[in-house]
Amino acid sequence: MKKQAIISPGRPIQISRDGGTTWFTTAIKDVCEDIISIMLPYQKTPYIKIPLVLSKGDKLIVRLTIENFCFIFETRVADCKDKYYHLTYPKKLERVKRRKNIRLPIRLYVRYSCYGSNLIHFRNATTIDLSCGGMKLLVVEGIKPNTQILVAFKLPTKENPNTIAIKGRVTHCKKVDYYDDFYHVGIKFEDITEQLESQIARYIFNKMIEMRKAKVY
Repeated sequence: MKKQAIISPGRPIQISRDGGTTWFTTAIKDVCEDIISIMLPYQKTPYIKIPLVLSKGDKLIVRLTIENFCFIFETRVADCKDKYYHLTYPKKLERVKRRKNIRLPIRLYVRYSCYGSNLIHFRNATTIDLSCGGMKLLVVEGIKPNTQILVAFKLPTKENPNTIAIKGRVTHCKKVDYYDDFYHVGIKFEDITEQLESQIARYIFNKMIEMRKAKVY
């Protein structure tokens, strides 16, 4: 798909001024030569809409979604007038395939408990990867597939300071090495709320942006 077809009038977009931590929603009003005109971006909350006030020269990250792909580009505010912000046309456009369960290689501290009895005993583990639909853990015990499990962890972000607890089910368990007592355990989340899924998706997306900038993903 050509860049002109992606960055086109009427296309909904999201904008971040802080490197991908906070996102505001708007739409492309017009595209003329090397300038993209957008309407005032807003962030919706349960009570009010918070506007994003920009100044000339501000550096922004823009993302937009088309079918199964998400496109990301960097831009700057070229001008502010006529109730619109005018952004510089990007030199580079990155494409990321949208998959609900895209797995992000990440190390997070996790507490887990295999339940099924009245006794709940938590053990420590570390993630190998994380997705909206599950995670892979590094543990020191074998866990049988189909075992019900509760995992508790924190996403290292300012907007999600609280511990996340999700019920899941073990899909597979494999010993890492014949001589070591370490196992890779795959977990599929069950009964995850839309809010928690959105938090995880947002964290994964922002980490992907960071890794792409550092050229490690």
